[in-house]
Amino acid sequence: MLWAAEQLNGGETTSHHHVIAAVDLGNRGEVGSQVLLPGGLRLRVAYTEVTVERLTAAEPDRGYILLPVETEITVSVPGITLVSGSAWALVTRTTPPSADSLGTWAGLTGSSDLLLRTRREGDRFASPGLGGHTKKLNRWFTDQKVPNDLRDRIPLLVVGGQVAAIRLVDRWVVSTQFIPQEQAKPAVYAELQKIP
Repeated sequence: MLWAAEQLNGGETTSHHHVIAAVDLGNRGEVGSQVLLPGGLRLRVAYTEVTVERLTAAEPDRGYILLPVETEITVSVPGITLVSGSAWALVTRTTPPSADSLGTWAGLTGSSDLLLRTRREGDRFASPGLGGHTKKLNRWFTDQKVPNDLRDRIPLLVVGGQVAAIRLVDRWVVSTQFIPQEQAKPAVYAELQKIP
């Protein structure tokens, strides 16, 4: 860690105070924590790595589609809903997409009061594998290793006030309450698409 910091900041010596802070951060290992180092550097903890980087370093692309914080948009079904302040649009339809792109679409039963929004205090999610029970969304994000600094920007589809689907890096995770049963077809398909 110290060697990396000295390489990045041109050999400027790291003080005892900074060493203690870095060791303390390493021992605690709290995801999202950081320590400022001399020479415009920081030490940052993620789920699978500890990074020494310049404060001006670009945010790493972690593959998530992100919305502006506190986004809440009523969605047109079928239709295209633009997400203000981003390069994304939510496309909804009532007919299935082609089989080769089906994996990137969320198929949901029920479509009344469909919202695209980010998380709120008190949100819960009935994830597959919980036997119909719900879990606090923050706890679910922790279990899925969603970085803390991104959680307020993760897209959620909400139906009738309940979180129906969550967009992760490569897929939607649909709540068991909204997964179509064998005989029922989804009432709505939704996908976030980049605006050209």
